[in-house]
Amino acid sequence: MEGKQVYIVHGYGASPGDHWFPWLSAQLQAQGARVTTLALPDSGNPQAGAWQAALQAGITRHDGNTYLIAHSLGCIATLHFLQSLPADMRIGGVVLVSGFSEKLPPLPQIDGFVAQPLDAARLIAIVPQRAVIASRNDPIVPYALSVDLSRQLESTLVTVEQGGHFLGSEGFTTLPQAYDALAAMMQRP
Repeated sequence: MEGKQVYIVHGYGASPGDHWFPWLSAQLQAQGARVTTLALPDSGNPQAGAWQAALQAGITRHDGNTYLIAHSLGCIATLHFLQSLPADMRIGGVVLVSGFSEKLPPLPQIDGFVAQPLDAARLIAIVPQRAVIASRNDPIVPYALSVDLSRQLESTLVTVEQGGHFLGSEGFTTLPQAYDALAAMMQRP
């Protein structure tokens, strides 16, 4: 993983020190990757524009050795960031954990994040390697929404039977599926 840069993007109400983010960062760094876990502004009251500005400021490397992994609300924010890149740019890969691209009825306060549709063809061109990790019993992002996102992006789908929303409070302080997805992407030429 030498020479690789990974950006970790948290979700709603979270911070860089939550859930499985520190574990993943440590695992990747131990293999020689550079890892940046972004701190997005006001995660308890997120605003799409502010998150885009933070992603644009924080993600400074854009090449085939750059990989992004995002969780929940961070997924749609990351995808909007990626589709804002020049069409001829290529990013190594993206892993989306509990991702979605449609409104979540219990959380109308985040509707602004899905107001603009994704440009799947552009994303597929910019990011040739894509994976979605989803849980069948996710109480926040229904499994079907993550499956829909995976289909839109023509991505690999990794299903976890009892993953909940992959939160630290649910016991998810590690997420080997995320490490494995990134490692597989980095091994491809």
